[in-house]
Amino acid sequence: MDKNDMVKKLHEKSGISEDDARDALERSSWDMLDALQLLESEGKIRPLTASMTTVESASSYEQVEPSNTKKGKKDSDGWTKFVEKVKEILRASVENSLIVRRHGNVVLSVPVIILVAVAILEITPLVIAFIIGFVLECSYSIEDRKDKKDRGDGSTD
Repeated sequence: MDKNDMVKKLHEKSGISEDDARDALERSSWDMLDALQLLESEGKIRPLTASMTTVESASSYEQVEPSNTKKGKKDSDGWTKFVEKVKEILRASVENSLIVRRHGNVVLSVPVIILVAVAILEITPLVIAFIIGFVLECSYSIEDRKDKKDRGDGSTD
């Protein structure tokens, strides 16, 4: 948009004279928004309540993303999803138990989180305990700790 078109556009949109429009544009280095702000501060136009844009060819503009770019937001979303998944896993490991049964009776009920902690600290005794359990005809299952009635032991927490 050439300077005369800018003067006409500012004159039409703001209702000021073309001379005032040209003067404001010259003082604002031909920046339409700065000219509007200048005219508003001088009281020559009412405060803007609507937006006004200038149109130039799209090729003259470079698309710039704000500081919280999509990549940063994506990383943040990824981290949030990871934390939520860890919370979900921890919640499930507390809400569920390893149930050891022998001949239909519950012999042991251990929260899964304890089982995982023992496995991380020392796996050998855990493997030996499972082998002994199989020799003694124990059965293993992981069940929801909230629903004790389905276990067959009749106990409640």
